Amino acid sequence: FSAPQPLPTACAPAPPPCGEEGEGDSCTICFEAWTAAGEHRLSALRCGHLFGFTCIQRWLKARAPPASCNKKAKRSDIVLLYAPKLKALDNTEQESLKKSLEQEQSLRRKAELESAQYKLKLQVVANKLDGSRTAQYSFSKAVLVSQGGGCRVLAYCEPLSCLLASQPSPHSTLLPGFGIKKVSVVSMKASQYVPVHSKQIRGLSFNGQQDSLLLSAALDNTVKLTSLLTNTVVQTYNAGRPVWSCCWSLDNSNYVYAGLNNGSVLSTTPGTPARTCTSCRAALQVAARHAGSRARRLSSQLCVLAGVP
Repeated sequence: FSAPQPLPTACAPAPPPCGEEGEGDSCTICFEAWTAAGEHRLSALRCGHLFGFTCIQRWLKARAPPASCNKKAKRSDIVLLYAPKLKALDNTEQESLKKSLEQEQSLRRKAELESAQYKLKLQVVANKLDGSRTAQYSFSKAVLVSQGGGCRVLAYCEPLSCLLASQPSPHSTLLPGFGIKKVSVVSMKASQYVPVHSKQIRGLSFNGQQDSLLLSAALDNTVKLTSLLTNTVVQTYNAGRPVWSCCWSLDNSNYVYAGLNNGSVLSTTPGTPARTCTSCRAALQVAARHAGSRARRLSSQLCVLAGVP
């Protein structure tokens, strides 16, 4: 907002004269009613004029004289007033309800976590009652990966003996985007967060080379290779479209594949540009015409890779 021109008198109030309608019910800067609590609560300067706290704070920060007079003032001159007889908007109840809502939301998140733990315990007990002897599992420990949720995919890194869970950045203000959280399977504790993509991660995959290279695909149109030994991105492939899935080639670990949201598959090798394969739907028709049911099964697998029904 632009600062109003100061009046020529030493202290000429901007509000209507005493006794006129509207006196004492609004801030002379934003012309909105001040409140009895919160950020816009009633405050004053040494000159005696009244303002909303946040308004006069911003005004003096711009090194301008008070909105109602030409007297010099600084931020330390602001005084919060307790004037119950003035016509002020009482939002004390609103602030109290806001705090109560935040507390209830915190309790709800805690209850949801406890509910998930009890459901898992109940499932373990139910499996024992069913008399299943194929595998014996028992609930050990729940690990909180992300306080705000948003974890989508998991992968296991055998060389480092850790689980990797995709999640939004825990410090979105300072470090926006998405990454992975390491969870040690030895101590079952979440440890380091590694930033990787700018949008949601849709796929994680490891190869069989025991080199701790993680292949990841995300909706930011990229496929990336991340070294978990150094926690840095070592290679980025721009797919040109949101990527829904990714995997390494089972025949040649130098090849990686990425399924795009338009039904196509990208094939590339580390250090070379990505190459677009034919559309999965078209590949299904051509392969079925030349190779029968075996080709149909292969093309169906490609469709699953690309995220196409």
